[in-house]
Amino acid sequence: MINRFTELTNDIEEAIRTDERMKIHARVKTAIRNGTFPVAEFGKTQAVGMNTGMHGESLAGNSRPAAGGVVSLTKSHRRMLGYLEQGFIAVPTLAGHLNVKKQTVYDYLQHLKRAGYDIQSRNTGNRRGGYFKIYRLAKSA
Repeated sequence: MINRFTELTNDIEEAIRTDERMKIHARVKTAIRNGTFPVAEFGKTQAVGMNTGMHGESLAGNSRPAAGGVVSLTKSHRRMLGYLEQGFIAVPTLAGHLNVKKQTVYDYLQHLKRAGYDIQSRNTGNRRGGYFKIYRLAKSA
């Protein structure tokens, strides 16, 4: 009896999901026909081919945004800015705080520079191991 009840509930759930999928497909088809398909979400073109990076970003020319261009910052970028405002900090430490890889921190640093933030770096003078460079957000005058 328990097995039959389990089968019955699974059948009901499958019927509901199928019905929901059919409704979604119908709405999408109607939106495409009417020209009201949400282009902002789904219509973004992404560069592909040999002149792109791993995530589709263009590798050609200057990677800085054009004058007046907008660079969006994620929550991780903002958290990293908070750590950089406190003073000099090493990349491995930032990676640990943000729970990302060191290469991601270097990418974030470049992204922040493109966004117009003045990121300062200095050598630690340590050649035997440890951190070679440390970074901070420049103090405004």
